[in-house]
Amino acid sequence: MNTSSKRRLTRWAAAVGAAVCLMLMPAAAAAEGSAVLSNADLMPRWVPDDQVTVDEKGTPDWVKSLVMAQLRVESVSETGDFAGAIRVLDHYQEMGVNGLWLNPVYERTEENRSGFNNGYSAKEPDRIDRKIAGTADREAGFAAAKAFVDEAHSRNIRIFFDIVAWGVDKTSSLVEQHPTWFQRSGVFSEGWGGYLFNFSVEECREWFINNAVEIALKTGIDGFRCDLEPSITGY
Repeated sequence: MNTSSKRRLTRWAAAVGAAVCLMLMPAAAAAEGSAVLSNADLMPRWVPDDQVTVDEKGTPDWVKSLVMAQLRVESVSETGDFAGAIRVLDHYQEMGVNGLWLNPVYERTEENRSGFNNGYSAKEPDRIDRKIAGTADREAGFAAAKAFVDEAHSRNIRIFFDIVAWGVDKTSSLVEQHPTWFQRSGVFSEGWGGYLFNFSVEECREWFINNAVEIALKTGIDGFRCDLEPSITGY
């Protein structure tokens, strides 16, 4: 184990030990003169894509130092939106977490928005959910997401959106506008309570790719976590 690894392990052990001590101490004693341990200075600096180096396989260097955590925007604050989630970024930075994977943040039905399926049944996968964004306007929704991502980057934290690759809710406008994207031999393919994408349809495949690129460019995220791969899209 190199010196840097030993130092990181020591700091984590100290943080855990301090947390246990604080839980055992009376509240007044814990508040009196106790120092906050922070791993923030151990986190690699976030840099824009044009300053990222990659290895011979095309893997960006920051992948090798990721400390990941999962974040569900709806649950991480009382408001359940990106604005509220910004307020917990300092906590992750102090822990030394430099990568956050977000549960799906796309427009959903009211049933899904209230907790069902954690957003994995997207109604409109090309826009941010109005509750999470704090607005029903599509472009303003992307702007709210970017504000959160920018705040994370300022703390050297990279953000990864979950991308829903299996399909959409049956009430999605995509089903009405492009029914063949969800059919095999003229019959709708069902799964997980919705309709499955048919990626053998070139138009569907191109839309999905372009939508992912648009989301990444408009929000500034650092990548996607792909659900159900490679069984759905084949990647």
